[in-house]
Amino acid sequence: QVATDKTNNIRIHWMELTDSEEHLWLDSAQTVAAKQMLLPVVEARLAELNDSLCHIRCFQDILSDKAGSDTRAAVLERLQDDLKEEVNREPEFTEEELQMPMKTAKSQMDAATFRIWKQQRKKMQRK
Repeated sequence: QVATDKTNNIRIHWMELTDSEEHLWLDSAQTVAAKQMLLPVVEARLAELNDSLCHIRCFQDILSDKAGSDTRAAVLERLQDDLKEEVNREPEFTEEELQMPMKTAKSQMDAATFRIWKQQRKKMQRK
């Protein structure tokens, strides 16, 4: 229930951000800048939360008395596959992120993420 509440809370904030043109205290340039910075982050976190909710529901199902041993084994195998996929997934960077100065990127990222950023930046520059 806590995860569902948090996800719903983020969805509400996401909707408020998408409708931010209506706020009189922000000029249009600030609104556009805020959206460009925040919407991708919010959308990524929302996707992560939805995945987590799905996993939680799967665990609830396999822990219930209704699930048979075959169902439990299949769901656990799928959850393990999902986890392996998440661990091996490289971060994806926007075109804007790939164009930021190397010094800025290095100061904002851990070493592993920065290495991947440099590789993706090289690929983008070759195109």
